[in-house]
Order: sequence, then C-alpha cells, then structure tokens
Amino acid sequence: MTDLPVAIKKVDMTKKMQTYVIRAAKVAFEKCTSQEEIAAYLKNRFNRRFEPMWTCIVGTNFGAYVSYESRRFIYFYLGQTGVLLFRNGSILHDIQMYLKSSAEAKAKGPRKRKLRPDCKFALAGGPKKEKDEKKEDEEEEEEKE
Repeated sequence: MTDLPVAIKKVDMTKKMQTYVIRAAKVAFEKCTSQEEIAAYLKNRFNRRFEPMWTCIVGTNFGAYVSYESRRFIYFYLGQTGVLLFRNGSILHDIQMYLKSSAEAKAKGPRKRKLRPDCKFALAGGPKKEKDEKKEDEEEEEEKE
C-alpha cells in the first residue's frame, strides 16, 4: 500500500468505516490511473459493503457543500489529493421503503373497514340526513300509489 500521509479534515462515521475507507483509498491510489477511477472504485466498494447511494469526489482543488446521512461522511487528504465520501440515499431509501410497504399492502387486498352501526351512508358517499330519509320515504309512497 501507498505511504502517502493521511489528514482527516472532517468526519462523521465510525472508526471501523474510517479505517476501511482509508485502506480502500490507498489501494485505489495504487490501482487506478485517474481521479475518476479512484472515485468510482471507492463508491463501488462502499455501495457493496455498506448499502448503495454513496457519492465520492476525488481531486486536488474542489469545493463542496453537501447533505449526507448521519454517520456516513468523511473528508480527508491522502497526500495532496482530497477525498470526499458520503452517503446521500436516505430520501430514496425512504421512498423505496414506502413503495415496498404500499405494494405489500396492495397484495394483501383491500382493508376491511367497520362502520359504526348507528351510521347510515348514502350510496354517493356522505351520511344521510333525516330530511333525505323523509324525502326518500315520501318518494317511495308516491311510487306505490
């Protein structure tokens, strides 16, 4: 592995993840020939190991202001090259979970709803009013005659 010095600038992740990303970055710096390849390598390693939706930026001169999941962020330098790695998939994950639960609910079939026995509902939807009931009774009597 490379002997480049590591300088962590900002971190919000477990020590285990920090160790993993620094080791992976050192391997990437040896294997890859461009910054884009290094970023892709790290992103793919983290997507496989710690679930998808990681973003990685590698370079010598960049600025960034990002939103990230709690405990899923690191910004460090390996030699003169900056590495920013973070997971930003919580919103998409929430949407996926919602869609999954909706699909499961749909597969179970419609929910059976119980109405209170004292409620009467008209066919079109809202509660019947006493006037409507009287009107219906009168119409029925007229039809009989």
